[in-house]
Amino acid sequence: MCESNCNNNLCAVLHGKDDIRMEQREVPKPKPNQLLIKIHTVGICGTDVHYWKHAKIGEFTVTKPMVLGHESSGTVAAVGSDVKGFSIGKCVSFVDIHF
Repeated sequence: MCESNCNNNLCAVLHGKDDIRMEQREVPKPKPNQLLIKIHTVGICGTDVHYWKHAKIGEFTVTKPMVLGHESSGTVAAVGSDVKGFSIGKCVSFVDIHF
């Protein structure tokens, strides 16, 4: 399933206004109702730039480290036991925000 180290993933993490750090994060095992996606492409959009420059958007303020790049595509790497309709290797795209 993995071509190199599958335990860690390099992420752009926003810690506050103008404070983005590249950090290794542990790759989680999917819960029964989750998929694990091997990311191939991530978009950085206006929302990410707004968080970076202001550490907030609208009513939401960044109060703890936040992984940027919530518009992504990739392939399914693992499938939780309760997930139906997905299989390893299936191409997917999604929008998500993860702290």
